[in-house]
Amino acid sequence: MQAPKSLYAFFEQSQTRYRVYDMGRGIRRLERAYFEQFEDASQPWPWPLQQQAWLAIVGWNEAERQEHFIWFLKFPLDEHGMLIQATRDDFLGTLLHSIGENLQVGRSGAEWQDGMRESPYGFKPKESHMAAFHAIVSDALGQPASRFYGHARDYLDGGPGYDQWAFVGLQGLADVVARIQDDDNLPRLLKALPHLPPPALHAVCGLLENCALPTRLSEALLERLQGELQSATPDIPLLASLLRAFAQSPASGLREQAISTLLSGPHHQEIEVLAAIAARNWEVLKTPALARQFVEALAENTLGQDAFNQVMADLLYLPGMRATLLAQLRNPERSAALSQAVAGLFG
Repeated sequence: MQAPKSLYAFFEQSQTRYRVYDMGRGIRRLERAYFEQFEDASQPWPWPLQQQAWLAIVGWNEAERQEHFIWFLKFPLDEHGMLIQATRDDFLGTLLHSIGENLQVGRSGAEWQDGMRESPYGFKPKESHMAAFHAIVSDALGQPASRFYGHARDYLDGGPGYDQWAFVGLQGLADVVARIQDDDNLPRLLKALPHLPPPALHAVCGLLENCALPTRLSEALLERLQGELQSATPDIPLLASLLRAFAQSPASGLREQAISTLLSGPHHQEIEVLAAIAARNWEVLKTPALARQFVEALAENTLGQDAFNQVMADLLYLPGMRATLLAQLRNPERSAALSQAVAGLFG
């Protein structure tokens, strides 16, 4: 058999079904056809972070669907966001052979992950991302939720009291969010959202950023955000978490309203708020008015020039963002602060 020259060719030869997810700017499934084009260097990675593609691959044999493996991989990208194929080839040459042998004897997912840790291209997601990912994959593969699912649903119902958040397993909350349209989970979240204490709300928002929000939930998040803004001392990290929760909301008008509200208010220079926009809600910056508000605020952010440079460098690398943002940086009506920040970026 001819040695595979790509990951998708390896899966085809080994008769392995697989799915690919982005793990960098949230958890999103990437269509198989697009992944093949990415591997062939004919399409850029759609969601680069720090000039790398952060991805998860879930693979399984259809006859043994319960026995799936997971790889968490990161590959560097060129200046156009394309895969540097030599790194993928290196991965194949040094690791794929032994992984292929493991595949034949049906090793478990945990063993696959351990193998990835030894690879320079492997990484370990943070705990909240891991919980969200496992919940999403379990649901997609028709597997049951974790043993924490029932307790999390009871908590969102208010059973033990919303102050008892510390006893709720993060995996259970992740299962609820992944199954938001099942088991009356949406009404539970809507009921709980106004009452969740900040630590619990942070956790829930961190999970919601990985799913397409129902409109009613987007409305509830906006209401909670507006309520926080009306307090005497708004919780800035909480505002940022609420913004991040809008990441995959199809209710674009509500998301733009949330972002415009913050960019127009007294906390528009807070780097946590600006980072939540850049990292999770960058698509709204394709709107010129919001892009202008954003770059003006970023020019006077609370951490200064270094933060401006880092955020702009990351945004300019995203497909479809460069022209819109450069137009604002070159705007002859830009403020003196923005002119100075632009000089620091390109100077």
